[in-house]
Amino acid sequence: MAAINGMTGNAAITGGYVTNVHQWEADLTAEALDTTPFNPTSNYRTRIAGLLDWSGSWTCWTDDTTALVAAGTSASLVLTAASGKTYTGNVVVTSVRTGISADGSQRTTTSSFVGAGAVTPA
Repeated sequence: MAAINGMTGNAAITGGYVTNVHQWEADLTAEALDTTPFNPTSNYRTRIAGLLDWSGSWTCWTDDTTALVAAGTSASLVLTAASGKTYTGNVVVTSVRTGISADGSQRTTTSSFVGAGAVTPA
């Protein structure tokens, strides 16, 4: 599994930028399919690479006027690192979690997604 993290940079989703992003991350994964025969000659499993997948989240500062992306939204997403490297692909937003600090000074929303096709790093 490859993890990609952006502490600075941006996230843009179809229809406009996700505002006030302060962190994003993406996980690129591959299935490992078991190919061990019924009567193996060693005590080790054998595997081959299977389907690829990607998922992740972004976290942004929010207030009462912030328009949030709803869970269930299908869209094109571009994650941009501070270096300018981008990760682009179609996603489905699977959850939106909002929280606030005890003193009310910091409100954050974390949106999670799964890939709906290939991710393209550039």
